[in-house]
Amino acid sequence: MKNLSIGVIGHVDHGKTSLVKALTGIDTDLLREEHERGLSIVPGFSYINHKNISVDLIDLPGHETFVKNMVSGASGMSSVLLVIAANEGIMPQTIEHLDITSILKIEKGLVVLSKVDLLSDKELLIERKKIEKFLEASHLKNIEIHEVSAVTKIGIDNLRKSIIDIAKNIPENIRVKKNFFLPIDRSFHKQGFGTIVTGTLRLGSINTESKISLLPQNRKLSIRGIHVHGKNISEAKKGQRIAINLRGIKADEVDRGNVISSKDFLTKTTMIETEVKLLDQPLFSLKNNTIVHFLIGTLDIPARIKIKEKNILNNGEKALAKFFFKKPVVTHKDEKFIIRSFSPSRTIGGGKVIRVNVSKRDIKAIEAPKKLTLPKVDFLKIDLDQAQTKIINDLEKKYLDLGHNVESQENILDGKETTKEMNSLLLKQGKLVSLKQYDRHDKCLVHTKNLDIFKSKIKESFPYPSKFTIAQVRDLLATSRKSVIPIMEHFDNTGVTQRFGDFRRLRVK
Repeated sequence: MKNLSIGVIGHVDHGKTSLVKALTGIDTDLLREEHERGLSIVPGFSYINHKNISVDLIDLPGHETFVKNMVSGASGMSSVLLVIAANEGIMPQTIEHLDITSILKIEKGLVVLSKVDLLSDKELLIERKKIEKFLEASHLKNIEIHEVSAVTKIGIDNLRKSIIDIAKNIPENIRVKKNFFLPIDRSFHKQGFGTIVTGTLRLGSINTESKISLLPQNRKLSIRGIHVHGKNISEAKKGQRIAINLRGIKADEVDRGNVISSKDFLTKTTMIETEVKLLDQPLFSLKNNTIVHFLIGTLDIPARIKIKEKNILNNGEKALAKFFFKKPVVTHKDEKFIIRSFSPSRTIGGGKVIRVNVSKRDIKAIEAPKKLTLPKVDFLKIDLDQAQTKIINDLEKKYLDLGHNVESQENILDGKETTKEMNSLLLKQGKLVSLKQYDRHDKCLVHTKNLDIFKSKIKESFPYPSKFTIAQVRDLLATSRKSVIPIMEHFDNTGVTQRFGDFRRLRVK
């Protein structure tokens, strides 16, 4: 059996989820709402099975707020479907997702020009030429382009055939390494089974008799069962999307970012050596001792960088560097990682791990890590005229005045181009956070001050380990369920809360 993981990437609302449904018949948005649809299919995951070929399609979030989830899914994939809506063309997350695949060295896949039913033949030809020109300067310059519509099903069969052809052409994994590891992206309790963890196997093979460790907790565990696409299997291999039923541990003792590995194979560390490169974008630079988001496997953790023989790394430059962490990290040599700035939150570079288990002598040779606090750097200084200043101040006040309510962006903006520009500026300045709306179609934004108030009230009213429901938060904030759901999903994804079915609780820090 050949196994292939393909990431479905691209800007928000460019039709990724509809495309996956058209290809597989699986609605991944439905899976995000109803988590009980089988062990191995977690939010955003579906599959195509064809003879001796199994292809996992990973529907990755397009919202800029959820880039860390995109990286989490992308870390285990070997190919991509880059989805670009014909009626909108190349957008910010199109570019960022393409940058991320470049850093992760994902060089195979297909471009999908979606929603072609919305354009005339002439308009479609113009848009296709724009995309071809855009790709010329990228690592995917020779990639095949498919024109499709999830509505009319134009091009879907040909696209599915091309996906299967990619899988056919991957080399057989004859020599399977003895050791294995799996970064965990989800843990939950299932009635009648117990604790389930899911992820993509990054190395080796695992079976029901394997002796395993949970890290960084360093717990020795055993396996009750392994599931792929809802079916029991005795053994899984590198690249497969799997669910593992564990013995001897509760679901709330396992976090996203933890790792399952062969017994005594990996160890935790607070410093790793890497080869890092910044994206070749204007104004990108990174100084020694800067704190960044470090995304590796399914983990997103603050890290301080120490660049070898340099004080600053400029755009497009590569260097050897050490990253220091306040909490233990578990990874493996040659694993790829992404780094993102804190404010504004954007992908600035990445690289690969070259050494993990650094000795104490090496650590002492470098100054001890400073306290991990967010750098107070003004990344965005823009001179506004009087009219723009009034618009941005009025707009910010509108968001602040919403209090505990969350509104669609369309209900806030007046449709004028200047207002949209000032709205984007507030986002880039980090004053607004983008949330996924309740109906999953409209984009909604919330002011960070209001979000901090939400967080404080929840922490005060439901201290760990108290569990609470959406209804309880709704009553606490005196707002609607429609406002509460995107807020709580944001807290789930940013590590403030942890979900267990209909209940949530604060994560232990």
